[in-house]
Amino acid sequence: MRSTATFLRAWLFLCLLAGLTQAFQHHGIHPTRVRNVSSRSMAPKYDPVTNRWTATSPDEEASAGYPAWGSLLRQGPSPFFQRIFSADDYEQGVLKMMARDDMSRNEAQGNMDAYIRNPNDWALQKVEEQRGAPKADYSNANMNAGDLILTAGWSSILLAFISRTVYDYTVGCDSFCQEYHF
Repeated sequence: MRSTATFLRAWLFLCLLAGLTQAFQHHGIHPTRVRNVSSRSMAPKYDPVTNRWTATSPDEEASAGYPAWGSLLRQGPSPFFQRIFSADDYEQGVLKMMARDDMSRNEAQGNMDAYIRNPNDWALQKVEEQRGAPKADYSNANMNAGDLILTAGWSSILLAFISRTVYDYTVGCDSFCQEYHF
């Protein structure tokens, strides 16, 4: 009985250690993968000294992709704010995705925006694509006229509600109560 408990403890410790090792490798860059990626001539390059990805052609630079408001229209506020407040992290992620998955700039930005919006759904879509499902086009998502009109309509309603709430809060209840006869 005692040897079984010791065995289980050792097994759990090894599983935990293996999980931590995988987690650190997942967030870091595996050296063999970097060598394979940087051997391509038309892909962003990884510099192991600075731990940064750099564009190798004008088609890979940030100016070649769509602007931050394009992220807002395609995937919503999360990727938009990520691009505004963490622009360097966003750019490094896009360059890494371009190099690892052999994507164009717009395709990598669309995938990065979808990942930021909902990482679980994005990962599930990638697994389904490996199983034969059609490839999702995140670079043109939500860009048809109907979706843009719906987005503009809901945004204007939300903006009107928020601005009215802020106005009532700053002016105070007196004008609000008088206007609505409270």
